[in-house]
Amino acid sequence: DQEMTNVRKYTGQSAQEVERMNEDFKQMDTRTGREQLNQFADAAGRLGITSTKSIEEFVDAADKISVSLGDDLGDGAVEQIGKLAQAFGQDKTMGLRGAMIATGSAVNDLAQSSSANAGYIVDFTSRLAGIGLQAHLSQQNIMGFGSVLDQNMQNVETSATAVSQLITKIYQDPAKFAKLAGQDVKKFSNLLKTDANQALLTFLASMKDRGGFSGLAKMFDEMGLDGTRCVGVLSTLATKLKDVQVAQHIANQSYAKGTSVLNEFNIQNSSVQAQMDKAKKNFKEITIALGQELLPVVRYTLSGASLTIKALYTLITFTKKYAAGIVELTIVITALTAAAKAQTIAAFAWYVKEEALLALHKAETAAIALYRSAVMVFRGTLVALQATWALVTKGVEGYIVVMRAARMASITTPWGAFAAV
Repeated sequence: DQEMTNVRKYTGQSAQEVERMNEDFKQMDTRTGREQLNQFADAAGRLGITSTKSIEEFVDAADKISVSLGDDLGDGAVEQIGKLAQAFGQDKTMGLRGAMIATGSAVNDLAQSSSANAGYIVDFTSRLAGIGLQAHLSQQNIMGFGSVLDQNMQNVETSATAVSQLITKIYQDPAKFAKLAGQDVKKFSNLLKTDANQALLTFLASMKDRGGFSGLAKMFDEMGLDGTRCVGVLSTLATKLKDVQVAQHIANQSYAKGTSVLNEFNIQNSSVQAQMDKAKKNFKEITIALGQELLPVVRYTLSGASLTIKALYTLITFTKKYAAGIVELTIVITALTAAAKAQTIAAFAWYVKEEALLALHKAETAAIALYRSAVMVFRGTLVALQATWALVTKGVEGYIVVMRAARMASITTPWGAFAAV
């Protein structure tokens, strides 16, 4: 997703366009992972390529060049090949993909046919692209110079600077350089206009035959360059002039065919290691799809963990800041808690006491009621006995007394009713 975001940044495409383009990337038969393919798309955007078709052409060509040349190219070399295709205008006649494949093929054959490094050749050609374009030097011929210089262990910066400055000076004063090389001024000037590469080779060959390279050291010193090192670069080219011509021939033929990179890609893309890379790539695509499904879970998990950590951090900082107050507050709360517990115990004791008094009061009330009942029973019994005695001893008069006693006794106790009967 991050690589796709970068593609949007550099190409100006919408998220939907980038997603559709990535669906096409998934269908490519290559050992290159989708992250790398999106990085190639980034490079296309930095080169000003913004249409989906052109970006996919660039990515396809970059992938084939990258797989074919491997680690020899180094970082950014594929992007430089794209720049070369645009700088020399071959993308207009051959299409961007075709121009890049042709350039990559020339680099590949030069690297395979000698000890020259592919990255060096691309770097050297990129450094001379501007002056070469003005002097009408093809990138294939520049690659031939770079191949020979790398084979002879010349520093790429110094080599590119020396050749560039020599071409500039020759164009500024062709007559002077014609005389230095012992050439006819008119013929040399015409050759420079019609075939700058052949003019440069002629100058180098003539200077070698005349042994006059030492005279160029002062000129390079005046330009603020290391004259000795620059002359060493030119002497190498002059000494290995035959190698330069062979390298340029290989580069031109390979560029015209444009098949070397494709053939090498087919080999490198079908090896055992390539099959393993493709299997890893497919497995990673599955993990990406799974990750898309699990993303909400991960997001919420991380958010929850973040909130927990934030709360813990806030608690720690708060405690650290108000530690003294918290200690004092803890002491007060402890004292209040102890007092509350003592009050609770006292309240419980009071409650137990009140319950005991209430029970005692109820018992006392019951005893009084029982006592009163006993008194009433005793009183009724006594009245009944007195009435019975009056009836026996006094007759009617006693009977009246008995009736009165019965009415009284019937109210107060069952014994009175018995006496009345």
